[in-house]
Amino acid sequence: MSSTATILNGSGFTVTSPSTGVYNVTFSTALPSISSVTASIVTNYGTIPVYCSALSNCVVGNINSFVFNGVTTITNSGTGCAGGGYANYTGFSANVNADSSYTFSMQSDGFWNPEHWAMWVDWNQDGDFNDAGEDVWNSGGNIWNPTGSITVPVTALNGPTRLRVRTSNGGIPGTGVYSGACGYNASWDYGEVEDYTLVVSGGVSPFGVAHVSNLSTSGCTIITTSTSGTPTNASFSFQAK
Repeated sequence: MSSTATILNGSGFTVTSPSTGVYNVTFSTALPSISSVTASIVTNYGTIPVYCSALSNCVVGNINSFVFNGVTTITNSGTGCAGGGYANYTGFSANVNADSSYTFSMQSDGFWNPEHWAMWVDWNQDGDFNDAGEDVWNSGGNIWNPTGSITVPVTALNGPTRLRVRTSNGGIPGTGVYSGACGYNASWDYGEVEDYTLVVSGGVSPFGVAHVSNLSTSGCTIITTSTSGTPTNASFSFQAK
């Protein structure tokens, strides 16, 4: 794979390819020498993971408020009962850093008895909440308005990440006859399910790492290694100085 571009001091160019591998980059420059070339990677996976459905009956027991205190904060209050007991609030996002802990708080509508609550985060962005460490918090019992904290693992992938919270009046979500992050048990699931977005930084690149070698005034070699996933394309932006 190769690309040719004209590059001046402090300027850059972008190479786009659907795969990882070795990129032989050539360029012309008025500079007498080039001291370094840096490479950054922006990925486009093409499709957003389709998450399992999670319905509920929120005639009573809905999630009326959700606050997540990240580097930036999600505040979503007075939402009431969503249709089908599920609300997609992924437009609400909070920035978080890997290996850091963040607090949250939730409130029910107060109509029903104290409820059980649970939270999941898809840290590896594979479209489910089944992997180890993705069941991030559980109330373990009946609580009116729970508070708690979660820690972002160092292995979390960078970028937008799905968070799901669920409340159930019948029992601990994910145990016994009660639904987990997915599904609906019509006999028991009075409550609600809501999805949000955490934007992770400082974790693992969802595509790979670029290494520069064979640097000269006329070109260089970029070697990229995939760490996770198969993107539809990846853009490599280079800058010389």
